[in-house]
Amino acid sequence: MLFAAVDCPDLFESLVVGSGAVGVELVAGRLIELMQSPFGAFADAEGGDLAVAFVSEPAARPPPPSVVEDYWHSSAAARFDNAANFIRAYPEELPVLKGLLTKVETPVLVLAGRQGPLVQPANGEHLVDRIPRSREVLLEGGHLIWEDAAVEYG
Repeated sequence: MLFAAVDCPDLFESLVVGSGAVGVELVAGRLIELMQSPFGAFADAEGGDLAVAFVSEPAARPPPPSVVEDYWHSSAAARFDNAANFIRAYPEELPVLKGLLTKVETPVLVLAGRQGPLVQPANGEHLVDRIPRSREVLLEGGHLIWEDAAVEYG
């Protein structure tokens, strides 16, 4: 979304972002091993099981069964390994993003969890320090802030 906001500043009236790493130096926890994993590292594993463990372990409270099932199905078979390519691209793409953040004209709300072990609040601070029209709101919860603080998240 932030790349698109730079490329097409009239496309968005505003943005709400969060729960994503924005600097390689800010990558934490299990995201580090995912970022450093070679392509195909999880191809022989059941992706659904990996995804469920990945989102359940750092959760501030256990996700509801329907959410767990959704994560499982969306990452089943090789989908988890394919999705990991997004994280594997961090070393190339996040430095480019960092150089563009001051050019984001769109107002940005950074919404994240105060106890996010995978994507720590420093990521939001990184954005707010660089995006001219931005602010951060930290909610009580972890990486799955839309689950941990569903009412406040809105």
